Amino acid sequence: MLFVATALGALVAVDRAQLPSAGQWFGVLGTTVLAAVLATLFGVGVGAVWNSVTGPVVTLIIWMIVVENLLMLGILGPLDLSWLGGVLPNNALNGIVGALAAASVGAAGPSAAHGLSENLRWTLQSFAGSPGSYAWWSATLVFLAWTLAFLGAGRAANRGRDIT
Repeated sequence: MLFVATALGALVAVDRAQLPSAGQWFGVLGTTVLAAVLATLFGVGVGAVWNSVTGPVVTLIIWMIVVENLLMLGILGPLDLSWLGGVLPNNALNGIVGALAAASVGAAGPSAAHGLSENLRWTLQSFAGSPGSYAWWSATLVFLAWTLAFLGAGRAANRGRDIT
């Protein structure tokens, strides 16, 4: 579904001459699958740490939809600290696909148009789902670190639990 949304967004927003190549489309599809796998493992890790189902689900929804967006739009963006957004879990996860999608239409990375103002580039990255994120591979590494941290903490928490 994420791939379809990304593809539709590119088709609507980008001039036909600037549409991504077939390789870029397959790159977005591959990073979508990678992001889904990492997000699943991240959720398993958070759930294992919390030892509950409802608590982590509600907390992650509130954190990823409300808190991180408020941080990016209300605090980090105006303070010119938007680069910090790339290390937050949701922005790193969004950056896996979003940064590649933004780069494929020229809004981020080395293919970014030189005439874009910094505000317009940040806005385009925001619509691509990657405000303040880095390249797709570095966003993957950042989110992999979050995933491994929560999986490790969940494993440690479960070692001490009595399951009888």
